[in-house]
Amino acid sequence: MEYLQVVSPIGSFLFNQALIFLQELDATLRREYNIRHAVFGTPGVYYKRCLWTLRQLSLSYRFLPRSLVIQNVNQDGRYAVGGGGFADIYRGTMGQRCVCLKVLRLVMEQDEETRDKIRKEFCKEALIWRQLKHPNILPLLGVNAELFSPSFCLISPWMENKDIITYLKGNPSHNRQTVLSEVAAGLYYLHSRDPPILHGDIRGVRPSISKLSTAH
Repeated sequence: MEYLQVVSPIGSFLFNQALIFLQELDATLRREYNIRHAVFGTPGVYYKRCLWTLRQLSLSYRFLPRSLVIQNVNQDGRYAVGGGGFADIYRGTMGQRCVCLKVLRLVMEQDEETRDKIRKEFCKEALIWRQLKHPNILPLLGVNAELFSPSFCLISPWMENKDIITYLKGNPSHNRQTVLSEVAAGLYYLHSRDPPILHGDIRGVRPSISKLSTAH
């Protein structure tokens, strides 16, 4: 699979050209990101324009760049270990690494308009998330469209200490001010992006705690 397709292709010349252009934009963005951050520490105007164009193509045609696709991932256990409004959380493995699998909840009862809205949000979240690089932001490792077919999943590192509430219950002496400071640092990074990124659902079960007791 060269790219993640979240809706059946039109099969037209325009679709194929858009796909080729998206892959070229993705390669340019990854190259520009490495150069700009190594020299200046921030993305330039050209980078932002390429990123905007790539997002518009992805949302219009419902596909993602092949650089995001991960194949060698497996599911651990049959049942979800958590979830939210539109997705379920499974534990998985990628080689020797434990990973978190956030799986879109697509059900037969949903009409096509609802399913298409979920697909669009999936593309949007993946493209925004993959640009975020911060010590207190959990990184996106990639996406997969085969493991939970016909649904899709976002793949990120597995946090052994789970969420803040669970961690603090088991570690009541942990410095709460440090945790709040780390969460605030992550939020500040999101809000300082251009354009700003709003999380919209910050609560105790959202921030995750790594083995090093760092909030993400």
